[in-house]
Amino acid sequence: MVTISSTGSQDFAARQARNGWISAVIVLCFLLFFCLVGLSVDYVYFDAFTIHGPPIPIATLMALSFSAVVTFTAYTQGGTLILASVAAENLDIEIPEHRELHNIVTEMALASGC
Repeated sequence: MVTISSTGSQDFAARQARNGWISAVIVLCFLLFFCLVGLSVDYVYFDAFTIHGPPIPIATLMALSFSAVVTFTAYTQGGTLILASVAAENLDIEIPEHRELHNIVTEMALASGC
């Protein structure tokens, strides 16, 4: 049986702040990973850190640029991309199923105090 351990009694705002820090650490690890991959490619294939190698670690800069673009795109357009991938649409209150869904979500939000 799997149990979920809680970190004490925290309210929603405290958990949201904690998750924000965890997300920042994950993004930093993602960028660091790509930087290390670029450094490895530069060292193994291009001899970037020797006298005869190129003066600029090109693979490292390319990997870091790629990871920065992916991270920025995920940050700015992530929600839109996910909603588009599942063909989500805005609620139209005139449609009975949409109105029912809106009412259920509103009731759940009120019950949870959000």
